[in-house]
Amino acid sequence: MTMPFGASALSVLAPSASWWWQENDQALLAWDCTDRSHPQFAVVAANTNVTLLTAGIVVLVGIQNNDQCTTNITPNILPGKDYKILLTNIVNYTDIYATSEAFEVHAHGSPYPSGPTPTLSVASTAGANPTASGNSTRPNGAISQMGVSLGGVMALAGTVAAVLGA
Repeated sequence: MTMPFGASALSVLAPSASWWWQENDQALLAWDCTDRSHPQFAVVAANTNVTLLTAGIVVLVGIQNNDQCTTNITPNILPGKDYKILLTNIVNYTDIYATSEAFEVHAHGSPYPSGPTPTLSVASTAGANPTASGNSTRPNGAISQMGVSLGGVMALAGTVAAVLGA
């Protein structure tokens, strides 16, 4: 992806190494929404460990609007390490706009670590409503399901392996 001079790239702020998720519980997804070159994107979880994600990927949000900076989702993924979130084209998951840091998914009900709560600094543009902080936002209703063809999964699995360095 080529960005014009002075433009900022889409980036995932949470989850991250310090802001992990819990299995089957509301989870904060936050991104820097100052980049408006992608008004919508899909949210895909990736992991090269096939015992965690058999196909290497799972679509968590089929269409997410890039005007909120944050949303809550309820990921139905197994506890484990080395997950990454990919923000992708809504019809071609191999067209990756942004990749998160590696993060963990903990078992539902796991205690959060003691110490200070991680904070996020979410930049916004006019019309955006960033609300990321120690607490996350409510679901926005924009989450939709999208079918994935086997060919698309295999192509994305190869791309994911390249992104994850496997």
